[in-house]
Amino acid sequence: RAALEEAHRLWLELNNVPMLADSLSNKGIHHYMRGEYSEAVAVTEEAFRLSQSIGNVFGQANSRFVVGNVYLEMGQTAKAIEIMEEAIRLGEQCGHPPALIITRSDLGWMHSVFGNCRLGMELATSALTSAETMYPLWRPHPLATVARIHLLAGDVQSAAAAVDQARACIKIDSIQLFGRAVLMLAEAELAFARHDHERALAIVEDLLAYLSRAVMRPFVPEALCLKGKVFLALGDIASAGEALRAAQAEVTALGSRRNLWPVLSALSEVEAQNGNRVEALSLRQQAHENLSYIADGIPTAELRASFLQTSRVRALTN
Repeated sequence: RAALEEAHRLWLELNNVPMLADSLSNKGIHHYMRGEYSEAVAVTEEAFRLSQSIGNVFGQANSRFVVGNVYLEMGQTAKAIEIMEEAIRLGEQCGHPPALIITRSDLGWMHSVFGNCRLGMELATSALTSAETMYPLWRPHPLATVARIHLLAGDVQSAAAAVDQARACIKIDSIQLFGRAVLMLAEAELAFARHDHERALAIVEDLLAYLSRAVMRPFVPEALCLKGKVFLALGDIASAGEALRAAQAEVTALGSRRNLWPVLSALSEVEAQNGNRVEALSLRQQAHENLSYIADGIPTAELRASFLQTSRVRALTN
């Protein structure tokens, strides 16, 4: 953070607009990783404006490639899709690896979560092709996304193959952005799908430790929620409640509307198991309200309908 602030001051003094925009984009990534979403939006918007003012397409793509995730976390789905698609379009014009690999993977995952696994897999596969031709070091991110999409579709065998490929590409001492975190989520989800609960818990614990060291807060609620679900599957209701309440606290601190309804839904199950029927119904209602907010923000009727037909959503609404 100190280095980013110093760079920002230096580029201002030197009146170097391209590098000033670049430093602002890097600050945006840093804010996103720390869960400072409003700050991430502010600095990346300024980076985009500066890049536009000098016709710097690479700078524009650079300012857009991560902020779509920020809008997704805040529950602004239409804006998230708009920004991600813009980042990819700009990235195609200038050959910007993060937009074509990371953003395209994340857009594919988003469409898959909303029920369109076909389009999601097309985007993730395209991102993998870009990684293989442009920047092989970043293959873990699209490969892990491919694995997670297979799991959503119920194809455990194909998911396992993608996880193995991604694991072989991990370089611990290299800059692979969010690839390791996404891969560890995929590994934990794969273990859970195989009913290997002890392995799933071990991976989640390693993931949470890594996220703490690397300061990647946006992934923490999802990891904690998965931990809670594993404990629920094991019948350890007390541990499930502890993990899910930690997830709820993190979601609240971050303002992550995207992760709120799955956490509340799982917490409702915990309370039901504990015999707290009134609290369980209250949590379920809160989850339903948050889910409706997310659904209402989906920009097309077709995507909204596919989201509402996913098994996770139907489990809450039926």
